[in-house]
Amino acid sequence: MFNLQESPIRKNIQYLEEGQLSIFEDDSLTDVDEEHKQKIQVRTILKDVENMLGTMEGNKDKKIKLAVMGEVKAGKSTFINVCAGKEIAYTDVWEATAMVSEITYAKEEYARVYDWNGNIAKDCSFEELLEWTEEMLDEEEDFSLFSKIEIGVDCPMLSNLVLVDTPGLLSITSENHDVTNQYIAETDYIMWVINSRNLGSKAVNDFIDKIKLSGKPLLGIINKVDTEETLQEIRTAVEKEYKNIFEEIFFISAANAWNMLQSSETDWESRSGFDAIMECIEDLAENKDYSTNKTRFYQLQREREVHQIIQARIAARKKYYDDELAVFSRMNREMKRVIGAELENWYSNELYMEEKTNLLNANGEEFKKLFRQYKDASYLSDVIERKYQEIARFVYKKWDMLGNGLMKVSSQVIIDFSYDKDIDDSILEAQQNMDMEEASMEGAKDGMKKGAILGLTLAGYYAWLGPAAEVLILAETLVPCVLPLAIGGAVVGSLIHTSKIDMAGIEKNAKKKQEYVENFYEEVLKTAQKEMNGMRQALEACTNHYYEERCQRYQQKALQLHFDFTEPAYRIFYQELEQYMTKIDTAIAECRNDEIAVPPSMEGFGE
Repeated sequence: MFNLQESPIRKNIQYLEEGQLSIFEDDSLTDVDEEHKQKIQVRTILKDVENMLGTMEGNKDKKIKLAVMGEVKAGKSTFINVCAGKEIAYTDVWEATAMVSEITYAKEEYARVYDWNGNIAKDCSFEELLEWTEEMLDEEEDFSLFSKIEIGVDCPMLSNLVLVDTPGLLSITSENHDVTNQYIAETDYIMWVINSRNLGSKAVNDFIDKIKLSGKPLLGIINKVDTEETLQEIRTAVEKEYKNIFEEIFFISAANAWNMLQSSETDWESRSGFDAIMECIEDLAENKDYSTNKTRFYQLQREREVHQIIQARIAARKKYYDDELAVFSRMNREMKRVIGAELENWYSNELYMEEKTNLLNANGEEFKKLFRQYKDASYLSDVIERKYQEIARFVYKKWDMLGNGLMKVSSQVIIDFSYDKDIDDSILEAQQNMDMEEASMEGAKDGMKKGAILGLTLAGYYAWLGPAAEVLILAETLVPCVLPLAIGGAVVGSLIHTSKIDMAGIEKNAKKKQEYVENFYEEVLKTAQKEMNGMRQALEACTNHYYEERCQRYQQKALQLHFDFTEPAYRIFYQELEQYMTKIDTAIAECRNDEIAVPPSMEGFGE
């Protein structure tokens, strides 16, 4: 048998603590479609479906309940009095109590007031009940202590059903709406009384739309149709306004019917329009199955629709989630490519180029001084270390920008090593000291503004993220991470130290000087070449570190919405959701028949 508790959405929500939001109903998670950006009250809808179906199942062996609803002054009470054949409904008094009155068959008539525990708080005659009610109102006593009024009337029409008189829509107290809504679940059929002189009221139509979501069969009673001319005037307008809302529409004059009934006129039913209604009520009293099937059908449709919406939403969020991680992965690959290209460019076009030029332009003691400086192992180590630190700072800055939303400045990510020289001192110090505190991002922002358009581009980064970017974008700065670079200083020193200098020959022969400097430069390149692989590996380890940290933080952000997008958790959830949707479809097919029309889209059900 179909079980609502098998819903994976319910399972997800039931573990939430009070005040926690699920990803299914987070305000900031709006649908991609601009026309459907309303917040979906998932818990409210699912609970409503549970209550409606559970109440219906619990009442399946009870008498049919026929609720009479309508706005104040629509003639609802007069209509009930005519149906019962006795003056039992005093709207002006009982509307203020916000209590529902259940009118049932009894050979010996009675009136009872019940408390919320189902105990009889007052057992009396109808006249005594009216006196008690008026006294309570005069003394401003609290009617909220009582749940309902039950009236027993010797009326054969009520032998197989209970007539329910509900507080009027837009009545004296706002609590009337809540009381009326509570009884919708208890009802099998609803008759809605409309004042023919107040057709098209937005408040009335909005309330009817909400009642339609219950799936209860809804019948329209157009009251105060006092003459044939009035009937002709309003029939077309009524059928146009309400033909898709009510299963049947009746045109009556409750006041005329009551007056004729009081005068004992024999043909009062046909003359007032009540003959068709009385016949309909007799039919309803014998047809509980229709109401049960229709209510179940509509509620399962609501169940299906909310699950269908969530299914689409979660699939979309999963795509955003995967796209976000794909951006991180692509960023990591591109950073490795840029690292390799920058190292190659530095080695081929920058390393010791300034030093080489300085040596060629220097003479005498200046040449000796510069040569001793440049051939020192610590000098070359410092050059390599500075380049390593420069690229490492660049890697940090790019990942920090990716997480902090600075890419919103442009649809392209700008990469330019020149602006790293302007990096904020606090960041530089934190990196060099490998400080584990978070660094300021002001330097990164300034660098973004100063950079030229070079190198790596990730066009349209934010366009890929969609709505999820607004929710899951990371706001934290990264911790600067510069892995230590092991430079073979001893090897460097020994290789360069072997270079002997012939100052006399150099000073006499410019060509010899050029050859000597070129040989020294080649020796430096050979020495540095031995360090290139270690530099690349250490820098790639840096970008891998930031990639993994970004992925972990992103996943933590997603988990804060109480849903796990990672595999296999997501796949299991989605499979369970699809299986549940199949069961819903089967359950809908079982209760549907030709008499039950497919309901329109549950438009506005999340409001």
